[in-house]
Amino acid sequence: MSEIFSPTTLTVNQLIEKIDTGELGLPELQRPFELKRELRIDEFQRLDDN
Repeated sequence: MSEIFSPTTLTVNQLIEKIDTGELGLPELQRPFELKRELRIDEFQRLDDN
């Protein structure tokens, strides 16, 4: 079976440049997603606790 993806050694800056020039594309999300306000607050608090 052939691979769809291949390893790369690009830096983050190189990836951003490729996205900016259109050489690399990022897919849109499959569907809109929005957390309710209370859930967003909980998630940020959990991140802050770690």
